[in-house]
Amino acid sequence: MTAATTMVQSTLLDAAREVSARLRALSAEVTTLREENTRLRQEAAEVARLLQDGNGHHVTLPGVPRRRSVPAPQVQAPRGVTPQVVMAAIGKLGGNVTARQIAETLTEVVGAPVSGRAVRFLAEHGGAAIAPGEDGQRRYSLRPTLSMASEPST
Repeated sequence: MTAATTMVQSTLLDAAREVSARLRALSAEVTTLREENTRLRQEAAEVARLLQDGNGHHVTLPGVPRRRSVPAPQVQAPRGVTPQVVMAAIGKLGGNVTARQIAETLTEVVGAPVSGRAVRFLAEHGGAAIAPGEDGQRRYSLRPTLSMASEPST
């Protein structure tokens, strides 16, 4: 064995020892973090238990907004109000209209209340062009269509 070979082996051995020491340190750190994570989860569960009243309901804290536990009611559009009807109303109104304007028009025509939420849903599914207005409300318009009849044949 030459001095150069011994020197390379020594350098490799030192590098391997350094990598091994770093791996042991990382392993110890991961173990510590896992223990801390387990402890924090237990504390969070305890806090959740403390925030419940005797009936199992969550207590509201002052200044903290309460999330709705009950979903918003699902209001259906009256029978006969379809995406095509909403698109026709948009066309009748001339486009660039809000869901409220469409809903008011449909309510007059159908004779039953039509919600803006239903109009938004039906307009989106009907393929209406939607753009934000200057007031921040969504504006609905008909999308331009290409007509095959208007094109000259070749």
